[in-house]
Amino acid sequence: MLLSKDGTVLIQCPRGKTGSLVIPEGVTSIGDYAFSNCDGLTGDLVIPEGVTSIGDYAFYWCDGLDGTLTLPSTLATIGEYAFSQCSGLTGNLVIPEGVTSIGDYAFSDCDGLTGDLVIPEGVTSIGDYAFSWCYGLDGTLTLPSTLASIGNSVFYSCYGLTGNLVIPEGVTSIGDSAFSWCFGLASVTFMGDAPTTMGSDVFADMSNDLIIYYQPGASGFDAPEWQGIDLEMIPNRAPRFRIIGNNKTIKAGQTITFEVIADDEDAGDVLEYSATKP
Repeated sequence: MLLSKDGTVLIQCPRGKTGSLVIPEGVTSIGDYAFSNCDGLTGDLVIPEGVTSIGDYAFYWCDGLDGTLTLPSTLATIGEYAFSQCSGLTGNLVIPEGVTSIGDYAFSDCDGLTGDLVIPEGVTSIGDYAFSWCYGLDGTLTLPSTLASIGNSVFYSCYGLTGNLVIPEGVTSIGDSAFSWCFGLASVTFMGDAPTTMGSDVFADMSNDLIIYYQPGASGFDAPEWQGIDLEMIPNRAPRFRIIGNNKTIKAGQTITFEVIADDEDAGDVLEYSATKP
């Protein structure tokens, strides 16, 4: 393994190398193509603490790796095709909290990865096909509030994902077929306005029972369908009110007056409340 002075892994392993891969402490980044096509490597893949970036095609087609993938907390960027075709990797995929961007095809065809997929806060963009064909992921998908764009076919054919998918308020762009064939999802909830840029077939080949929910007052959604899927507005189920006057507490025998400033559309003028003794 050849390292530069700054601790970057520069060249790929010799062809025909087999067995486990041990990346030494002190490595700060893994360069482009460093271990590309090293299909004889086996076992777990542990990226040590201190590594901040993984380059393009760094572990591309290392399909002989047949253990878990451990990413360091120091990691900030994951390049294009970084782990693409590493179909032998198993277990949960944990993206560290320091990661800000995930490149195109970064984990495509890593179908052995399982469990929930949590994209941490701080990630602003997910590249095209980043998790495509990761159909082994068999839990919920959590997207960060910092996310602004979702590329083309990012989660294409991730049909093991389940539950409700929440699209953060800041997302303004979703690419073609981003969630196509994710037929395990039960619903999609948008927390803000409809993205200004929506690709084609974003939710194609989904469950026939899939429902898209949007917030009251959100723009860009056209009922009763949007993107060819049933659309429903989420009613305000948490009435808010303000107390009139300076008396913020109430004792036995006293009254308190308040004004409802956001009521539940389903409940009409009826407001139910309860109080407990302090």
